Amino acid sequence: IGTVRDLDVEVTVIIHSDPMDENKIHSMPDCADFDHVVQTNIYLPSGRMVVTGCTESYDEVSKMELPPGAYGMRIFWSNLDSTDELGFEGDDHYKVELWPETYLEEQVIKAWRQLMYQGNPQNN
Repeated sequence: IGTVRDLDVEVTVIIHSDPMDENKIHSMPDCADFDHVVQTNIYLPSGRMVVTGCTESYDEVSKMELPPGAYGMRIFWSNLDSTDELGFEGDDHYKVELWPETYLEEQVIKAWRQLMYQGNPQNN
């Protein structure tokens, strides 16, 4: 999961203890407060997950122990337009939700307009 800034950013990780409800699997999340939203799946055979930046040492990273297995995952990006051109300053933040034993169709639920226009001048 990439961020738009290269420095410390706020990341919230929510790990649900129960699989996602069947009705919720087929409904779209509320995306009003987010710029970009995707869903996918992750398999954690060891039950270990690490949240880290690209320059952090292993001693500094956030380490989580989860029951081993497959998880459905939704990732939410917020305030992406608040970052400066160099990617150092901003108020962007990120939320990751995981549900055990849940399979989600991989898809972009909401695309950030910067990504939609990037590299395609017809979209400008």
